[in-house]
Amino acid sequence: MNRGRLEIFSDAVLAVAITLLALNLTIPGPGHGPLTAQFTHQWQAFSAYLISFYTIGIVWINHHSLLSGVKAVARSLIFFNHVLLVFVVLIPVSTKLLADYLPVGGLDARLAAAVYGMVLEGLSVGFVLIVEWTLREGRTEPPMPPDRRWAARFRYFPGIVAYLAVVGAAFIQPMLALGLSAVIAVYYSFEQAPLRAKYVARLDDARRRSGIGRGRLEVFSDAVLAVAITLLALNLMVPGPGHGPLTGQLTHQWQPFAAYLISFFTIGAIWANHHSLLSSVPFVGRSLLFFDLVLLVFVVLIPPATKLLADYLSLGGTSAHLAAAVYGAVLEGMAIGFTLIFEWTLRERRTEPPVPPDRRWAARLRYLPGPVTYLAVVGAAFIQPLLALGLSAVVDIYYAFEQTPLRAKGWLSARPDDTGNG
Repeated sequence: MNRGRLEIFSDAVLAVAITLLALNLTIPGPGHGPLTAQFTHQWQAFSAYLISFYTIGIVWINHHSLLSGVKAVARSLIFFNHVLLVFVVLIPVSTKLLADYLPVGGLDARLAAAVYGMVLEGLSVGFVLIVEWTLREGRTEPPMPPDRRWAARFRYFPGIVAYLAVVGAAFIQPMLALGLSAVIAVYYSFEQAPLRAKYVARLDDARRRSGIGRGRLEVFSDAVLAVAITLLALNLMVPGPGHGPLTGQLTHQWQPFAAYLISFFTIGAIWANHHSLLSSVPFVGRSLLFFDLVLLVFVVLIPPATKLLADYLSLGGTSAHLAAAVYGAVLEGMAIGFTLIFEWTLRERRTEPPVPPDRRWAARLRYLPGPVTYLAVVGAAFIQPLLALGLSAVVDIYYAFEQTPLRAKGWLSARPDDTGNG
């Protein structure tokens, strides 16, 4: 098996797992008290979601870095990769368990936090098995010198020890366990992959020459976007038999359908512009991977934010205003993530051909309407929720036209994969 197939399979599993986390972000909905009180009650669940999202994102980034130097994939590496992925798949399940029991407290909350810690411990063990495999002779290019291997092992050793501490802390204070998990994720945000940590310049030069890396970023992002855009359909439900004529039920649901369509085209516009923006990037740096995660964390929040808006739009009142504001805030976060990626591409030597220096501010101005208008969406939500939804639709229409700097001005000629021929 070639390395590319292993990476695609792993990225697909990671993308589905990271998107399914959004299914944990549910509130009781109408009839269960003020929306503000429901949000306040769910802060622990949101904390668990963010930490789990970031953890899976860090796994993806470090998995990407670790395998980038592998010359050939052996059966043992496939097995170790499966060990890693079996625990990745358990993260959404254990996150939901933790989110359900944290507000309850008591022994059940401690046990849920311990289960969460054990899943992360298994994840760490799987990753260390892959690290150990890469340290053997002849398996990576450039190879790891024998005198550096124990130092490389010690870079990953803290994860195994710290996640055991998470399990122990769970029986003292579940939120302490969650906090320790966040600290570990931050630690692994820094480059720990042994080949890259000490030989990053040599490996990056090789990757710049070969153009390796962008494809994996695109596959992972596309998978997250695809799952998120499909999850939107879960919001399209009618009460069913026993709740009056179907025509009346469908008429009552026009606002949820409108929210669904706008969110669908929002994610679709993200995908199209993400594709255009990255098509000129010959080399993917670690900072770009993090900026992509910022974008995706808000993309994954679009389906639950859409459901929240759909549930409260027809009710009106303060809760409808708040739901529309949350929807706008999620879109604003998404726009900020996209702007970070966009700004990354404007730096020297990051696109081919590069954006001329005298054109960069003009390019920035083409993207500025998104973040500015989404702030207006948040403000409009407190005036009229449907006005906020309409402004969101206007932004979708604007970004339906080409705004990517290299393409919008004709600086980048069509590539084979843009013409439908390759």
